[in-house]
Amino acid sequence: MNYIEKLIDISEGLTYSVKTYGCQMNVNDSMKIMAVMNECGFHYTESVYESNIAIINTCCVRENAENKVHGLVGNIKKLKESGRNKALIVLGCMMQQEGYAEEFMSRYSQVDAALGTSDSAKLPETIYKILTNSERAADLSSATKEIDENARPFRHYRISEFVTIMTGCNNFCTYCVVPYVRGRERSREPKDIIYEINELTAHGTREIVLLGQNVNSYGKGFDEKLDFSDLIQKISDETDVKRIRYMTSHPKDLSPKLIDTIAENPLVCKHIHLPVQSGSTKILKQMNRGYTKDDYLKLCDNLKSKVGDIILSTDIIVGFPGETDEDFKDTLDVVSRVQYGSAFMFKYSIRTGTKAASMADQVDEDIKSDRLQQLLTLQEKYTKKTAERYLDKTVEVLVESTHTEHRNVVGKTSQNLSVALESECQVQAGDLLNVKINEIKTHTLIGKII
Repeated sequence: MNYIEKLIDISEGLTYSVKTYGCQMNVNDSMKIMAVMNECGFHYTESVYESNIAIINTCCVRENAENKVHGLVGNIKKLKESGRNKALIVLGCMMQQEGYAEEFMSRYSQVDAALGTSDSAKLPETIYKILTNSERAADLSSATKEIDENARPFRHYRISEFVTIMTGCNNFCTYCVVPYVRGRERSREPKDIIYEINELTAHGTREIVLLGQNVNSYGKGFDEKLDFSDLIQKISDETDVKRIRYMTSHPKDLSPKLIDTIAENPLVCKHIHLPVQSGSTKILKQMNRGYTKDDYLKLCDNLKSKVGDIILSTDIIVGFPGETDEDFKDTLDVVSRVQYGSAFMFKYSIRTGTKAASMADQVDEDIKSDRLQQLLTLQEKYTKKTAERYLDKTVEVLVESTHTEHRNVVGKTSQNLSVALESECQVQAGDLLNVKINEIKTHTLIGKII
């Protein structure tokens, strides 16, 4: 039964919204959802509270994201009672946890359906049954479902676009639920990735961001020997893309071959997001990260020595179970020695189903908060220092927008630093410009075209 055609017949005048929580993978999943909804004849609106069909794409990596979902679902109850909301669908990582979807729907009668992390193709049937029969259902596919190449994301054909190269994770860090809700690692075929990138560049995209829970693991399971470095080279050879970014890299899998590729390939951006999570070797072992503090520092030194003008960014968790003052000092030491351009820093929160949830020596919330504040203060120093090193230097900028509130043109350097141009100029989004930096404002470089 073609539910898309059936929905086209009844969707006239109905709007939908997609609210996304979580990482870039979730953002990309939401773009696939939008593609399906548009095909069904629904019209997009940004506001959840103005839409007839509200879709919430959830994250369960951190407690704060889950709390926001519960709050939003609670607020939609009044819309459901008024008749404005005709379908409320919650999907993604939260729902993929074992037994969670059924419990969630039992708790919230306003939720019409719960779907999993790779269930965008189920939306037409699910929505049709909700609209015509008021059917409620929790219908989740396996987290290890094969990648569906027919589920393409909706594209605005922006200057920079995400392209998923793999899904899932095999690492089982003790604090993380991703392997449970997204399954084991599955890589997309190179030909499918190349096709998607060529389609994007034909419509004006100049930069692509390759996505995966651990892009360094790309290629496992293929018959032919192919790794992430090989994929980057194929993209360079077989597409017209001007810049290649990627995230996220796991330190234990960042090979010398990949470092050479970053150094030698001019299309690869000189920025790498390399999550350290903790500076303490003891805590890293308890996290099951697969490297020591010294391993990580040597890796960063190798990147800096081989790749000119590279900037590193990172993720850090404070207050992991058993973290002592000495362990935290090791984290501060790593930040001081690496001098990251930016960092995402979080207090550890218990994730049900992970090994860390049952560990002894859970750290007091006040101690977590104090340590996080110390870390934020230290990192701000190095974020500012990173920006200041470009003062009076010339950088290459990819223009992403020519219409902003206070500046005429904004773009990014290869190192992922934001740049605004000082005065009006005749340029277009997608242009690559040489810009001399003569001012730093907060974390933005200000400069003139030369």
